[in-house]
Amino acid sequence: FLIHIGYGLGGGAVMDGRPFRGHNGNACLPGALFPYSGPRPTLQDFQEEMGKAGIDLNAVRKLSADTVLENDAVMAWITRASDQMRFAIQVISGMFDPEIIVLGGDLPVAVTNKLVAMTNASPVSPPSRGLEAAPVVATRLGELNGPIGAASIPFSRTFFLGSS
Repeated sequence: FLIHIGYGLGGGAVMDGRPFRGHNGNACLPGALFPYSGPRPTLQDFQEEMGKAGIDLNAVRKLSADTVLENDAVMAWITRASDQMRFAIQVISGMFDPEIIVLGGDLPVAVTNKLVAMTNASPVSPPSRGLEAAPVVATRLGELNGPIGAASIPFSRTFFLGSS
């Protein structure tokens, strides 16, 4: 399962080696767990919070992993978002039972990596007795995960029968 942090909070699942699209092609949207009227673990929310602190997103993109730790506004957002991610992971684990959950999207790489580290720092409640929540990792593709994922769709449709 992929959780994509972008303007909203998207996702995707691979089942039996194929993308799971759902009845209308809109399956796997964990953003539905977080109402628009409140804080959400999204890029839009991150940008708004950084704006309140007078921090430009492009400046955050240039921060190293160590510098992220020193920025109070960035760390406050990551702390809140990691709590929200643990809830999403619990629900996704219960609904899809994935082997792994990959966190990616449009956040700066250092922020994504710290978000995963903080999410994993506290245990995720299991979705049910006897079941464990799926482990969470950061994408290895960095900020290119969206474009690479989108570019792979035509290859998948062309070369892997039944994958669309």
